[in-house]
Amino acid sequence: DMATLVPEDTIFYLELNEPGGQLGKLLDQFGLLQGDSAAGTMGISPHLLAGTLGLRGAAVAVTRVDPTGGMPGGVVILHPGDMQAVRGLIETALPAGGEPVDAIDGHPTYSVEGMAFVTMTDRLILASTERGLISDVLGRVGGDGSDSLAAHPDLAQTMALRGDDLAFFCFNAEPVMPLAQTLLGAIAQQEPQAAMAMGLMDIESFQAVAGRLGVDDDGMSIDM
Repeated sequence: DMATLVPEDTIFYLELNEPGGQLGKLLDQFGLLQGDSAAGTMGISPHLLAGTLGLRGAAVAVTRVDPTGGMPGGVVILHPGDMQAVRGLIETALPAGGEPVDAIDGHPTYSVEGMAFVTMTDRLILASTERGLISDVLGRVGGDGSDSLAAHPDLAQTMALRGDDLAFFCFNAEPVMPLAQTLLGAIAQQEPQAAMAMGLMDIESFQAVAGRLGVDDDGMSIDM
């Protein structure tokens, strides 16, 4: 559960869950997937899906934004699952394209062009703009995750949308509301119409936007 690994004050969160299995379920519903007894018949082999889309999961968490337009901060979590070729490719490329730095919590770590750190564990591949974020994620692995996004006290209903869906995203407005209110206040002073519109929208009460993309027995569904 990758939402238990990212910080509670995450601004934007996106997770991808077993895309190979989800896509296989959808193709099966359309009759495009070979069955166990379909040798020699036309269709996509489930082994091909497992080999090319065997990714267990991935998540992106943006924890900091730069109002001047600079690069945001955050952490990326990748669980290669059965895609050992992808893991092997990253393990091969890192020593060539990155510079070895001090290990994080005992795990090999590389600096890539001075812009990001990449850490390899037995199961996960972590990349972040800050060493501290990677260390925090590793600290939550196997822990209680009480300071994670999944345990955010004000986002319980929002995070309850999550399940075994193909994809889930959440924009948590709380960390950026002070900056947003300052910017919107400056606009409102110059544009009376904008001030009226913001009053009607009740910006201060805006908490979060979340959505999910799922594949079930009835096909594909989208909730927001």
